[in-house]
Amino acid sequence: MDKVDKNVNALPPVLAELVQRFDGELSLCVSDLQGEMLFCHEARQVFKAASLIKLPILSCALKTVETGALSLQDRLPLAAQDQVPGAGVLHEMETGLALTVKDLLTLMIIVSDNTATNVLIERLGRDTINRHIQQIGLKDTFLVGKLQMPPELQNELQRTGQRSTTSAADMNLWLLKLWQGQLLNPEHTALALGILKKQQDRLVIARRLPRNSDGELMFEVASKSGEIQYHRHDVGIVFAEKPYAVSLLSRGSKDLREHPDHILTLSLAEVSERIFYLMQAL
Repeated sequence: MDKVDKNVNALPPVLAELVQRFDGELSLCVSDLQGEMLFCHEARQVFKAASLIKLPILSCALKTVETGALSLQDRLPLAAQDQVPGAGVLHEMETGLALTVKDLLTLMIIVSDNTATNVLIERLGRDTINRHIQQIGLKDTFLVGKLQMPPELQNELQRTGQRSTTSAADMNLWLLKLWQGQLLNPEHTALALGILKKQQDRLVIARRLPRNSDGELMFEVASKSGEIQYHRHDVGIVFAEKPYAVSLLSRGSKDLREHPDHILTLSLAEVSERIFYLMQAL
């Protein structure tokens, strides 16, 4: 049985102390890039995915490119019904704009653009994405439908209150499979990692990691964050001297601000920093 399922990895005291005083529910999963699970806590707990659902959409789109059914240079038109609020910039653009698949994937990840995501979901199909999720072995991840849709455009599942889901265990598995070349061919693996390294949200995993005298991170981080009401997440690969994959999911704080100093954001950044120094000491 998967060690993550058994949750057998006891946390070191310096990490357990942060977990115990965490303001809300915290799920974490940390492994080296060979796949050995090092630190786990409630890793199979299911959370609302928020923008983490964009990771399997990324790999599904690139896998579809590999089959020849889609090209990175295909242009997909921006339809009015796909323009939704929240993260990103495309909801402010003129309807009819046609961006390449590569541009849409880039916007979906680096600024978490919800409209770009909806254009890709429309092209790929929800069922295709969910089949991809199952095929790559994610157990707790499910795309319920397009993001941020108004009530009159929601699908049947969304109208019942269902939302897309995932877990720290699933996200860590996705990161490891991407890095190990199990999701995509070398060309598209490199493309996906390159996009993830450009994510502009550096408020959690990268926030308190070492920086040089110019304030720049001393090593690369390939990551994706997620944020909705009561939830803050961040998952990624930290390419430090001893590299590792880390998935941090949280919920439950009464802090309703959309703010860089949201209490969950600050707490997760502290957990990330503690994990970094534990990893480098191994």
